Parts: sequence; C-alpha cells; structure tokens
Amino acid sequence: APPATHLAAAVFGIPFAIAFLWDWFIVSGVLAPDTGSRYPQLKRAALEWVPLLLRGLAILLVLPQIASHVQIISLRPLAYLEISVTFLLALGIWPRTAAIAAAGLMGINQVLSPLSINQFTLIVTYISMIFLGSGAYSLWPFEERLIYHRPGDR
Repeated sequence: APPATHLAAAVFGIPFAIAFLWDWFIVSGVLAPDTGSRYPQLKRAALEWVPLLLRGLAILLVLPQIASHVQIISLRPLAYLEISVTFLLALGIWPRTAAIAAAGLMGINQVLSPLSINQFTLIVTYISMIFLGSGAYSLWPFEERLIYHRPGDR
C-alpha cells in the first residue's frame, strides 16, 4: 500500500540517485577519481559503526512487535520468523539477506494493520542495512565478499 511503498521507494531511490550523481561528477571531471578514498576514517565509521548502531536500533524496535505477535495464536508463525531474522541480524549472520527478509516481513505487517512510526523506522533501518551491511562484530558477513570483491581476485 502507498505509505510504506513510498517510504521504501524513497529510501532505496535516494542512495541510488546520490551514487549516480557521484559517478557522474567523477566522469565529468568535477570530482577527482580518488575523492572517495580521501577520508578512510569516515568511510570506516560509515561501514563499520553505523551499521552496528542500526542493528541495535532494529532489535529495540522489533521486540514490541514480536511480543504482540506472540500473544495472538494465528500470528505466532510470523513472530517466529521475525525472531529468526532478528537473531540473524543481531549476530551479523548473512546480514544483508536477513535485512531483505526483515523488510519483506514488514510488508506482511502492513497487510495486517497500518504501520506505526516504529515500523516505518524499522523499514528505513532494514533498507539502510541492505546498503551498508552489518558492520563491526558480525559473525558471518558472507555477502561482503560478494559485493566488494570481483570474481577472480584474491
């Protein structure tokens, strides 16, 4: 339905637009090709510590939702899925895949009832984790290798 899909479209679309403009500025000569590597501490903070904060925020926001779903017998399977995905996100096991699954579960929640501000925040948090990964202290960030390394590189 429109409220959540518009939010998801904006949260997905804005980073893609920024990345497109960034690439265009490099190709057109406005930015130097090494601009992205000038501030390694900032990049490290964005890719390691911001996702760790997002994981903590997701856990805090999803717990009341899980608690309400466990109380309703017909929603317990949904609660068990949410518990599983939250567990994977908390530990940093397949974090991007788990964030995609969690965002899909938010779509199911939207069908059940109108989304609250906590759920809108969860949608933004999950989509941000899809872009940024899970950050520091992840047990198995398998997708990071697929995203940051070309096939054939060592």
